[in-house]
Amino acid sequence: MIRLWAATDLYIIVADASVANQVNALALTKADFYEHFATPYMRKGILVDTNVPHWRASRKVVTRVFHYSTLKAFLPIFHEESRILVEKMRRYARGGSSFHPPRLMVLATFSTIMRTTLGINTHAQLSEEQPFIVAMHTIMQVCNLNFELSISTALGAA
Repeated sequence: MIRLWAATDLYIIVADASVANQVNALALTKADFYEHFATPYMRKGILVDTNVPHWRASRKVVTRVFHYSTLKAFLPIFHEESRILVEKMRRYARGGSSFHPPRLMVLATFSTIMRTTLGINTHAQLSEEQPFIVAMHTIMQVCNLNFELSISTALGAA
């Protein structure tokens, strides 16, 4: 367990799963960080929901979706998309050229999610530019600028 102070806020980082379970069972309130910074962008999604009863109900639904018996049906898709990713990396490695792994991982993840959730094969790994990915990166850049502006405004006001 690691204790981390950020100004007046104490954050505890727990590595032991059994301790994390006990902490989650007893202290389910979200930190102020979620209220001030995450909620404006993510609204009341499961990751930032501060309403504990609502969060518990949502978590139970999501937990069922990620059960092994459910995920087992998607193993062929995971395998195929992983093979495409590895082959792309292998080509870069054999050619001696540099590449940016996170970019390849984003395309593989997007392709896998589209296939497993919507049943649509976008062949995202075959193209470097996916309109949805480009749009998401743009949105994240705008959110990041908003976040930086919020911080600089808060620090300027202090």
